[in-house]
Amino acid sequence: MLRVMGTWDVTAFANDDAADWATTLIDATQPEMLLAATLQAAERSAYLEATIGSEAVAAAVVIAAACGGAPDGLPVELNAWLRGREGKLKSLAPAALGAVRRVRGSESELRELWEASENFAAWSDELERIASRLR
Repeated sequence: MLRVMGTWDVTAFANDDAADWATTLIDATQPEMLLAATLQAAERSAYLEATIGSEAVAAAVVIAAACGGAPDGLPVELNAWLRGREGKLKSLAPAALGAVRRVRGSESELRELWEASENFAAWSDELERIASRLR
């Protein structure tokens, strides 16, 4: 079965799965728990499906922004949502870094999909920028 990504570019929120996840995060009554659960889902998956990988990358970007490293492409609504929550989210940086590593790994559908595209190098570079903000 061929899976087609609803993707606009290589940044974290430029795909349907991450955009939907961001809306869920903003509306969540316990957003810190949603962030942690998203990162844990990526870590616990034997084979990381693309949807979970996209959501994990989005969560990692939110954590990176909380650590002072907001990347390009962070939705304005998430930037506003972050204000005042940074301190609560910084402790998730190691889990976010682990999630990015999983997405980049060999057992990742998202990686496989990007490898089949002409933009794999740009996507990989974007993940490295996210990881460097989390270190």
